[in-house]
Amino acid sequence: MAKSWHIRGKMQGVRAAALKSDGVAQACLKCAQNIASTASSIDGCDYGTELGTGGKRRVYAFVFPADLHAARSNAKHDTLQRSL
Repeated sequence: MAKSWHIRGKMQGVRAAALKSDGVAQACLKCAQNIASTASSIDGCDYGTELGTGGKRRVYAFVFPADLHAARSNAKHDTLQRSL
């Protein structure tokens, strides 16, 4: 049992490293930029993207309203939800 757990622990480390690789980060950022451009084309407001790390294990990207007008428009019309 201990050997299989040890191998499983190593595989989880490899998966965690793969989730933080540059290729995955660029793919996440590209998806976020596509969502931001779609939301911008819906209502004409500016939306920004940002890339971050979720602790030690993964990379994430998120889209946010860049200014107050975009935030109000998103709250009223659910622009980011519709752009998915």
